Amino acid sequence: MPGLKIGIAQQHSWPLEEGRRSTGTGYYFQVTNLSESETLESVRAQIMSIEPNEVKTLTFPLPMHIRDLDYKTAETSLNPKAIIGFDIATGPDRGVSSQKQLLIPCVAGGDRGWTPAVPIPTAGHYRMKVIVSANNCPAEDTELDIWIENDLLRCVSRRISGVEVL
Repeated sequence: MPGLKIGIAQQHSWPLEEGRRSTGTGYYFQVTNLSESETLESVRAQIMSIEPNEVKTLTFPLPMHIRDLDYKTAETSLNPKAIIGFDIATGPDRGVSSQKQLLIPCVAGGDRGWTPAVPIPTAGHYRMKVIVSANNCPAEDTELDIWIENDLLRCVSRRISGVEVL
C-alpha cells in the first residue's frame, strides 16, 4: 500500500524585488510519496483546527495552498518518490518593508469569490492541526505552532503522525 511522509516546517523568505509589495517570511512543509511505483491521486492537506480560534469565520477543514500552484487548486497527484509542498503561514521578517499581517495561505472559494489567505491576529500563539490525505492511502497528520516573536514569524513542527518532534 502506498504511503505519505510529512516533513518538518521549513522557512523561506522573499525580497522586495520579487514584486509582492513587501518582504516577508513564510513556512511550508513537504509531503513525499513513499511508493516505488504508484502515483497518489487527490493529495491534499487540510487544516482541521487552529487553537485558539480567534477568527470565528474560519470553516474547517480548510484546504491548504499547494506551493507553486494557483489558489484554486486544493488537490493534486504525486508521482512515486515525488515531493510537494504545502504553505503553512506567511508573516513579518523584521524588514523595513515587511509584511505586517500573519496570513494562512488557503484555497477557499464560495459564492463571494476566492480567498487566497486568511489573516489571523498577530498577538497570538497558535497550534494548527493538519491532515494530509490521498486516495487509497492512509492519512497522516501533523501539529504546528505558529507565532510572531520580535517582528518575525516563527513556526515549529510539534508532532508528525503521532510522534513528538520537539
